[in-house]
Amino acid sequence: MWRPSVISGQVISGESPVIGLSDNQTNTTEPQPAEETTVQPTSLDLDEDGWQPISEINPKSKDPSPTKIMFPNHSSVQINSWKLVLIEVARWLIENNKLDKDHCPIRFSDRANATNYIVATRAIHSHGIEFHASEKIGSFYIETSHDTPNCVKGAERLIRHVGQNPAQFKVRIP
Repeated sequence: MWRPSVISGQVISGESPVIGLSDNQTNTTEPQPAEETTVQPTSLDLDEDGWQPISEINPKSKDPSPTKIMFPNHSSVQINSWKLVLIEVARWLIENNKLDKDHCPIRFSDRANATNYIVATRAIHSHGIEFHASEKIGSFYIETSHDTPNCVKGAERLIRHVGQNPAQFKVRIP
């Protein structure tokens, strides 16, 4: 904010510093270089258009929700949650004949003892427990009871499982 003395042209010099310079320092008016700082990346580093490949994000629950998802054929769908990233990736893979019954069931993890599925033709995990929450797309059930990071991991796992490149699936984040 401008002070009235600046507008009127009657600028008053500042007061002397309260703390003086030590004997071995000299007073200089030359600018000193700023300290070098490193910008810490957030969990969501976006490109100039706000798009980020699914393979490069690691969202946290507090991060803003995506507003759109774009697929390898450059079609896109409006979304408003991280859960919809998983659902819309599954839908696109199914509708574009990339994911079929021969791929199922798809486990959430590669671990030998993994019992939970991401996608199956029945909404039942390998240990006999029903999906906690599911979305039915055609004859497939998608397990959707995941937190934010796991919705994205699940989407990336689906994409890789059917031989697609996760970097070609992008989300737009505000």
